Amino acid sequence: MYRYKDRLMRPIRMCKDLKHLIYCRFNTGPVGKGPGVGFWAPSWRVWLFFLRGITPLMEIWLGNLLARQFEGRHSKAQAKNVTKQRVESQFDLELRASVMHDILDMMPQGVKQNKSRVILSHLSEAFRYWKANIPWKVPGMPAPIENMILRYFKAKADRWTNIAHYNRERIKRGGTVDKTVVKKNLGRLTRLWLKAEQERQHNYLKDGPYVSAEEAVAIYTTTVHWLESRKFTPIPFPPLSYKHDTKLLILALERLKEGLGLQILLNSAAREELGLIEQAYDNPHEALSRIKGHLLTMRTFKEVGIEFMDMYSHLSPVYNIEPLEKITVAYLDQYLWYEADKRHLFPNWIKGRLRASSASGLQVVPGSEQPSGCLGC
Repeated sequence: MYRYKDRLMRPIRMCKDLKHLIYCRFNTGPVGKGPGVGFWAPSWRVWLFFLRGITPLMEIWLGNLLARQFEGRHSKAQAKNVTKQRVESQFDLELRASVMHDILDMMPQGVKQNKSRVILSHLSEAFRYWKANIPWKVPGMPAPIENMILRYFKAKADRWTNIAHYNRERIKRGGTVDKTVVKKNLGRLTRLWLKAEQERQHNYLKDGPYVSAEEAVAIYTTTVHWLESRKFTPIPFPPLSYKHDTKLLILALERLKEGLGLQILLNSAAREELGLIEQAYDNPHEALSRIKGHLLTMRTFKEVGIEFMDMYSHLSPVYNIEPLEKITVAYLDQYLWYEADKRHLFPNWIKGRLRASSASGLQVVPGSEQPSGCLGC
C-alpha cells in the first residue's frame, strides 16, 4: 500500500469529497449538525471501481517488482550518452570502478568488502589534501595500497589540471563557454596559482637565495656608493610631533578614498574602510597616534585575502587587506616617499609620487620634481 500510495489516495479523496457534499446538503434546516447520514452507496461505488481496476494493475506491478528484485534491472542495449554536465562525475565513477577492480584483485576474499570503502574514502581524502596543498600521509597504511591510491589520485589531479587549462584556452579564444564553467575555471586556476606560489616559496627557502656571493657584493657596493654620492642620511621613525603629519595623512586618505570612489556598489568591508577614512579625516591626531602605535607595537597582523579578477585573457590578483592596516601602510608610504625624495634618494628619471605633496603645501626640495610619463613607482 505504501509503495503505491498515490493511487490509493485518489479514492480516499473522492470519498471525502462525496461525504462533504452529502453532509452539506443533509445537515441543513432543523436537522442542524444531526446524527449523520447512512447514505453509503456513492462511496461504495468509488471503492468498487477502484478495486476492480487496481487488482490487475497490482498483479503487473508486483510481478515487475519481484522480477527486478531477483533478476536486477535490464539496461538498454545502446550506450548512454554522457552529457557535458556529467563528464567529470562519469570520470570519477570510472576511476572508482578501476580502483575497486584493483582492490578485488589485490585483497583476499574475506576482507574485500570491508576494506574497499575505506580505501575509496582515503582516495577522496588524498585528492582533497592535494587541492589544499597539504601533504597526505596515513601512518600504518600498507605500501601497495598507498601506492595504488597515489597512482589514482595523481591521474585524477592531472585530469583536473588539464581540464582547467583547456577551458582557459577556450575562454581566451572567445569560444562559447557556460558561465558556470567560467566561474569554476577561475576557482581552479586560483588553486593552481596558490599551489605554484607555495612551491616557489618552499624551493626558495630550501635552495635560495639564487644570488651568488659576487653578485651580492656587487649589489651591496653599488648601493653604498650611491648612498654616499647622495650624502644620504637615514630616515628616522616618524616623530610624535612631525610638522607635516596631518598633510601626509590627508594625502594618504585621499589616495585610499580615490580607490573606493571607483566602486559603484560597496560591500561591508569597503563601507567599514570608508567609515574609518571619514573618522580619520574628522580626528587626524587620534588617527596619527593610532598609526604610530601600530608601527611601534604591532607584531601580529591579520590575514591578507587574495582573489583573482577574470579579464578572460588573463587574471589580475586583488588583495584584501584589513582597513586599519591599509591606512597605516598608506601613511607610512607617504612619509617614506616624502623623506626619501627630500634626501635625493632616487634619480630624476624615477617618477615621483609626491607631486601632489608640493601642490598641497609640502615643500619638496627644488630639483626633485620628476618628469611625467616615466616608469611608475
